[in-house]
Amino acid sequence: MGQEQSSGHSSSKASDISPVGDIVVVKSGKTTTKDQQIVRDPDIVKLNNITTFSPLMKAPLNSNSATDFEITNRLYSRPARAMCARYETHLKLCAEAVAFDQDAITRRLKEIDNYSASVLRGVGERHKKLQGQMHFISTVEDVKRNIDRIEMTLQQIIPLMEKLNEMLPEQDRMEPFLKM
Repeated sequence: MGQEQSSGHSSSKASDISPVGDIVVVKSGKTTTKDQQIVRDPDIVKLNNITTFSPLMKAPLNSNSATDFEITNRLYSRPARAMCARYETHLKLCAEAVAFDQDAITRRLKEIDNYSASVLRGVGERHKKLQGQMHFISTVEDVKRNIDRIEMTLQQIIPLMEKLNEMLPEQDRMEPFLKM
C-alpha cells in the first residue's frame, strides 16, 4: 500500500522509517524555531503549570448506573448553598461599604466645590474693591507729585524773596522767611 520500499531509492531513507507498534513513523518530529517560541510563550507556560483535577462525578451525567446514583445521593447541596449565601452576603456588604464611601466622597466634593466657589466670589469682590481704591491711590500719587513740585518751586522762590525783601526800605520789609 505505498509503504513498500522501491529499489530506486537510497538506503538512507529506509533508515529514517522506524516501526512503532502498528504505526510506521516516517519522519521523527524535530523541534523547530516555531515550536521553541511556543514553549517560551508565557501564556503557554502558565497553562502548562495549571494542575489538573478530576470531577466529583466521574461517570457521564446522562449515565443511569447504580454507582452514579449513590454518588449523587452522597453529595449534599446544603453546604454549597450556605457557602454561596455567605459569599453573596459578603459581596453585598462590600458593595454597601463601597457605595457608602462613594456617597461620602461625593458629598465632600460638593462641599469643597461650594467652598471654593465662595472663596472665588470673595476674591472677586476684593478685587473689585481694590480696583476702586487704585483710583484713589493714583489721585494721592498725583497730589504728592504736585506737592513735591510746589516745594521745589518754593525753595527756588525763597532766596529771591529774601533778596527782594532786603532791597526794600526797612519799614516796608517783611519778617524773615522760614526755610524748609
